Amino acid sequence: PTQQPTRMARNLILVTALITYLAAVAYGQSCQTTDNTDYKGPGNNAGESNLVILYNIASADSCCQSCSTFAECKYFSYSKAAKGAATYQQCILKTSSAVSYSNSGYISGVSSKAAKLTHAGSLTCSSPTSGIDYDNGFLGQTLYNTADYATCCAACQNYSGCNYFGYAASNKACYLKGSNANSKSNAGVVSGSIMTPAAASVVKRTGKRGLGVFDTSSCSDIKLMTGISWAYNWAAQADKGLKQCFIDLGIEYVPMQWGLPLALSNVDTSAKYLLGFNEPNFKSQSNILPSAAADAWKDVASFAKANNMKLVSPSASAGGDSDAIQWLDQFFGNCTSKGIDCNVDAIATHIYSCYPGGVKGYTDGFKKYNKPIWLTEFACADWESGNLGITTWEKMQAYVNDTLNRIEADTQYERYAYFGTRGGVGPLTGVFD
Repeated sequence: PTQQPTRMARNLILVTALITYLAAVAYGQSCQTTDNTDYKGPGNNAGESNLVILYNIASADSCCQSCSTFAECKYFSYSKAAKGAATYQQCILKTSSAVSYSNSGYISGVSSKAAKLTHAGSLTCSSPTSGIDYDNGFLGQTLYNTADYATCCAACQNYSGCNYFGYAASNKACYLKGSNANSKSNAGVVSGSIMTPAAASVVKRTGKRGLGVFDTSSCSDIKLMTGISWAYNWAAQADKGLKQCFIDLGIEYVPMQWGLPLALSNVDTSAKYLLGFNEPNFKSQSNILPSAAADAWKDVASFAKANNMKLVSPSASAGGDSDAIQWLDQFFGNCTSKGIDCNVDAIATHIYSCYPGGVKGYTDGFKKYNKPIWLTEFACADWESGNLGITTWEKMQAYVNDTLNRIEADTQYERYAYFGTRGGVGPLTGVFD
């Protein structure tokens, strides 16, 4: 038998369908209306039968159309009156008309039919941020009787121009917002953002997609990132909390031998892969000369073989004190001249660029080694030009979508990991910034 949807799922479906209509869908429904009349619920309470309250609705006919969109809406009341310098245009959708009563200025009606709705699809919301509100981005739409944070996200995702939202559980109000300008403290509000449909198209989990994370505090964010299949933390092992987080979520952990001196005894040998030295061509990072790296790699390779681990090369990267490909050429050259087996299973590198196509344009240069490529750090930052991030949410989404779609389509790219969940290298660069 077909399962009945949960209350949350039903609310999600209803709100999604309503806001889709408000974004510009016309249904052509007609309603029977009565002037100067309002409806009360079964308990003779004016608010008892209210389903949703909408503001800034242009006419009683538009209110009728909204009611027709809700499977549970049978009646509605509409009022248009001056409130200070503004016009107060309120549409109250109702499930019952048990008691009708005189109410000057209201137009009430009966929907001619209720639309049959289907599931609206999956949503991608940011993790909720408690106690923060966005002051200046309000779009003029407040939905009441909104069941929860996820339902508010559904409304925002399907309302034209909405990128952010605030949800107040105390009165079940959902405030739709176009921007996150002027954030302020508000103890009663939980705020969030939604991803564009284009972004949602790349959320599915793939074997390639990973994440660089720092500590256990990232776990609450990782739970929302359903596309992640592996992660690392620039360390030889994850702390107990972070490792348990990965186990619970089915995410593969990959340890790293960060630099010299070697500390191979600390490496988590339950892992399938071991990452090599972190940015050895940077004086500010592991700072290892190619010859010294080759000498040490003999022990790294022996350790990996003894523990049945595959090896990923040192991650010589863009923007270092020496050229990344030149560093790797010298590393492999030293291995050959010294008779050291420096065979690796994949080549790792990092690149920070804010330009569409710029990330893969650089990393394609590493195809010369005829190995799978691991892009183990990337984000929007270009220190040479002083461009530390993109300043608009829409442009950042375009950058991420472009990069991920290019990498996913190229079979030589075996894995990639975005840099961090919050507080990245520039404005909006963390996944949840």
